[in-house]
Amino acid sequence: MDKKVKMITTVSQALAFRKKNPELTNEEVLKKVSVAVFSEKNNEAKIGMVAAASKALDISQRNPKLTEKEVINEVMKELSGILNIIDTQEK
Repeated sequence: MDKKVKMITTVSQALAFRKKNPELTNEEVLKKVSVAVFSEKNNEAKIGMVAAASKALDISQRNPKLTEKEVINEVMKELSGILNIIDTQEK
């Protein structure tokens, strides 16, 4: 599966979990969705999945009136940048 698709899937899972458990911190939500992340074999995809979910939770927290779809769209705009940073860091 494409890295970007995996990243958006993780974002969706994080936002859904946050919606069901609004009392949890971003770190607690990330910990809950990390099960899917750690089953991933590609390290770049793993880092991207966590980074994208973290970014989504941050956007959602800063802009609570945004819908899940709007948050996902905001994250999608930044996926290439996230992957470029990861690629740069791995070299």
